[in-house]
Amino acid sequence: MIPRREHGRFETDETNSNIQRDPCPAPAIEGLRVIAYNLRWAWDHEAIELFRRLDGDLWETSGHNPVLMLGAIEQNKLEAAARDDAFLAHLERVASQLDAYLTSESSWFHKTCSHQNDKPMVAYFSLEFGLTECLSIFAGGLGILAEIT
Repeated sequence: MIPRREHGRFETDETNSNIQRDPCPAPAIEGLRVIAYNLRWAWDHEAIELFRRLDGDLWETSGHNPVLMLGAIEQNKLEAAARDDAFLAHLERVASQLDAYLTSESSWFHKTCSHQNDKPMVAYFSLEFGLTECLSIFAGGLGILAEIT
Protein backbone atom coordinates (compact mmCIF):
# COMPACT_ATOMS: atom_id res chain seq x y z
CA MET A 1 0.00 0.00 0.00
CA ILE A 2 1.35 3.44 -0.89
CA PRO A 3 0.90 5.91 1.94
CA ARG A 4 -1.40 8.82 1.26
CA ARG A 5 -0.26 12.32 2.04
CA GLU A 6 -2.60 14.28 4.24
CA HIS A 7 -1.91 17.67 5.84
CA GLY A 8 1.77 17.57 4.92
CA ARG A 9 2.35 14.15 6.48
CA PHE A 10 2.31 10.58 5.28
CA GLU A 11 -0.42 8.42 6.77
CA THR A 12 0.78 4.84 7.18
CA ASP A 13 -0.51 1.51 8.34
CA GLU A 14 1.30 -1.49 9.84
CA THR A 15 2.66 -2.62 6.47
CA ASN A 16 4.66 0.54 5.84
CA SER A 17 5.26 1.91 9.33
CA ASN A 18 8.95 2.57 8.61
CA ILE A 19 8.23 5.42 6.22
CA GLN A 20 9.41 8.72 7.62
CA ARG A 21 6.67 11.29 7.66
CA ASP A 22 7.14 14.83 6.52
CA PRO A 23 6.31 17.25 9.32
CA CYS A 24 3.83 19.98 8.69
CA PRO A 25 4.94 22.73 11.04
CA ALA A 26 2.88 25.85 11.42
CA PRO A 27 4.44 28.87 9.69
CA ALA A 28 5.49 30.20 13.10
CA ILE A 29 7.87 27.25 13.57
CA GLU A 30 8.97 26.59 9.98
CA GLY A 31 12.43 27.69 11.10
CA LEU A 32 12.84 24.31 12.82
CA ARG A 33 13.27 22.64 9.45
CA VAL A 34 15.87 25.21 8.35
CA ILE A 35 17.83 24.69 11.57
CA ALA A 36 17.57 20.89 11.34
CA TYR A 37 18.88 20.77 7.76
CA ASN A 38 21.96 22.90 8.55
CA LEU A 39 24.60 20.83 10.32
CA ARG A 40 25.56 23.82 12.44
CA TRP A 41 23.02 22.58 15.02
CA ALA A 42 25.54 19.83 15.95
CA TRP A 43 27.79 22.33 17.74
CA ASP A 44 25.17 24.93 18.68
CA HIS A 45 24.05 24.14 22.21
CA GLU A 46 21.01 26.42 21.96
CA ALA A 47 19.83 24.61 18.82
CA ILE A 48 20.29 21.23 20.50
CA GLU A 49 18.33 22.47 23.51
CA LEU A 50 15.58 23.72 21.17
CA PHE A 51 15.04 20.22 19.77
CA ARG A 52 15.23 18.69 23.27
CA ARG A 53 12.63 21.18 24.41
CA LEU A 54 10.30 20.23 21.57
CA ASP A 55 10.25 16.56 22.64
CA GLY A 56 13.04 15.32 24.91
CA ASP A 57 12.11 11.66 24.68
CA LEU A 58 11.93 11.72 20.88
CA TRP A 59 15.24 13.62 20.75
CA GLU A 60 16.83 10.71 22.61
CA THR A 61 15.12 7.92 20.64
CA SER A 62 15.97 9.59 17.33
CA GLY A 63 19.66 9.41 18.25
CA HIS A 64 19.89 13.20 18.52
CA ASN A 65 18.92 13.55 14.86
CA PRO A 66 16.69 16.61 14.31
CA VAL A 67 15.69 15.62 10.76
CA LEU A 68 14.59 12.17 11.90
CA MET A 69 12.92 13.71 14.93
CA LEU A 70 10.90 16.17 12.86
CA GLY A 71 9.83 13.31 10.61
CA ALA A 72 8.50 11.33 13.55
CA ILE A 73 7.07 13.97 15.87
CA GLU A 74 3.36 14.07 16.56
CA GLN A 75 1.55 16.91 14.82
CA ASN A 76 -0.06 18.05 18.08
CA LYS A 77 3.40 18.68 19.59
CA LEU A 78 4.30 20.92 16.66
CA GLU A 79 1.02 22.78 17.04
CA ALA A 80 1.58 23.22 20.79
CA ALA A 81 5.09 24.57 20.14
CA ALA A 82 3.65 27.07 17.65
CA ARG A 83 1.45 28.46 20.45
CA ASP A 84 4.20 28.55 23.11
CA ASP A 85 5.64 32.08 23.35
CA ALA A 86 8.76 30.92 25.21
CA PHE A 87 9.45 28.22 22.60
CA LEU A 88 8.91 30.74 19.78
CA ALA A 89 11.37 33.17 21.41
CA HIS A 90 13.95 30.36 21.70
CA LEU A 91 13.37 29.39 18.05
CA GLU A 92 13.73 33.01 16.93
CA ARG A 93 17.01 33.35 18.84
CA VAL A 94 18.47 30.17 17.29
CA ALA A 95 17.22 31.08 13.79
CA SER A 96 18.67 34.60 14.09
CA GLN A 97 22.03 33.21 15.20
CA LEU A 98 22.06 30.78 12.25
CA ASP A 99 21.21 33.60 9.84
CA ALA A 100 23.96 35.80 11.29
CA TYR A 101 26.42 32.92 10.96
CA LEU A 102 25.47 32.27 7.33
CA THR A 103 25.59 35.92 6.27
CA SER A 104 28.62 37.02 8.27
CA GLU A 105 31.28 38.85 6.32
CA SER A 106 33.86 37.80 8.91
CA SER A 107 33.50 34.08 8.19
CA TRP A 108 36.38 32.10 6.72
CA PHE A 109 34.33 31.31 3.62
CA HIS A 110 33.41 34.93 2.96
CA LYS A 111 36.98 36.13 3.46
CA THR A 112 38.47 33.35 1.34
CA CYS A 113 35.95 32.63 -1.39
CA SER A 114 33.47 35.49 -1.81
CA HIS A 115 35.41 36.90 -4.77
CA GLN A 116 35.01 33.58 -6.67
CA ASN A 117 31.27 33.84 -7.36
CA ASP A 118 31.69 32.99 -11.05
CA LYS A 119 33.66 29.77 -10.45
CA PRO A 120 32.21 26.42 -9.38
CA MET A 121 33.15 25.47 -5.83
CA VAL A 122 33.72 22.06 -4.35
CA ALA A 123 33.76 21.28 -0.64
CA TYR A 124 35.90 18.50 0.75
CA PHE A 125 35.01 16.89 4.05
CA SER A 126 37.51 14.59 5.69
CA LEU A 127 35.73 11.53 6.99
CA GLU A 128 38.29 11.22 9.74
CA PHE A 129 36.33 13.71 11.85
CA GLY A 130 33.11 12.89 13.63
CA LEU A 131 30.58 15.69 13.46
CA THR A 132 27.74 14.18 15.47
CA GLU A 133 26.73 10.74 16.65
CA CYS A 134 23.60 10.69 14.46
CA LEU A 135 25.72 11.02 11.32
CA SER A 136 27.29 7.57 11.24
CA ILE A 137 30.37 7.53 9.06
CA PHE A 138 32.38 4.33 9.16
CA ALA A 139 35.82 5.55 8.17
CA GLY A 140 37.98 4.06 10.88
CA GLY A 141 38.16 3.41 14.57
CA LEU A 142 37.58 6.91 15.89
CA GLY A 143 35.01 6.91 18.71
CA ILE A 144 31.64 8.02 17.34
CA LEU A 145 32.65 7.02 13.81
CA ALA A 146 32.86 3.40 14.92
CA GLU A 147 29.78 3.84 17.13
CA ILE A 148 31.82 3.18 20.25
CA THR A 149 30.45 5.76 22.64
